[in-house]
Amino acid sequence: MNEYGLDGFVQTLRSDRRAAVWGVVSAAGVFILFGLVTGLIPNPIYVRMVPRTGFDYLFLTLTALLAGVYVTQRLATEGASERNDERSREEEASREDDHNHDHDHDHDHDHDHDHGHSHVKDHDSNGDTADTDRLAFGGLIGGFLAVGCPICNAVLLALFSSSALMTYFDPLRPLLGAVSVALLAGLVYVRHQRTCPTCVSQA
Repeated sequence: MNEYGLDGFVQTLRSDRRAAVWGVVSAAGVFILFGLVTGLIPNPIYVRMVPRTGFDYLFLTLTALLAGVYVTQRLATEGASERNDERSREEEASREDDHNHDHDHDHDHDHDHDHGHSHVKDHDSNGDTADTDRLAFGGLIGGFLAVGCPICNAVLLALFSSSALMTYFDPLRPLLGAVSVALLAGLVYVRHQRTCPTCVSQA
């Protein structure tokens, strides 16, 4: 990410206070929820049956931070897009007021054509957002499994024996954590490249 891209990224995260608050809440929620459910945060309800490692806390922290950044980025860019659309509608309405009646028919025809393209663009954007949301959810699930206790997971135990989980799955947890963190970081980067005006203008 170049200097301008990094500045645009930081500006995106700071552009909407509501988005920033939700990002902080999301990061804290993921950290606390995953930490309690996996026993990384000691609590009387859940007893962890495998040792806690530094990798567990590293992946838990990175997963929570990236989840918060993703939520902040998503809300901030959506808010900016809505404000830009509203500004464009106001400018277009102002231009229409300046046109005489003879030009109104041609302008309305062009406006309907552009409006159709706008709907197609919005539909594509919504599809991209749904896709990235699903991938982000997958990254969270992967992060949860990476820091969890394999033999404490009822779903995994229903599918595999405890010995199989400890022999085959437990050694792969750091790799799963790395893949999940890379996925979340990649989603943040891709969304930034798609929505950052500076990055788009440089493309």
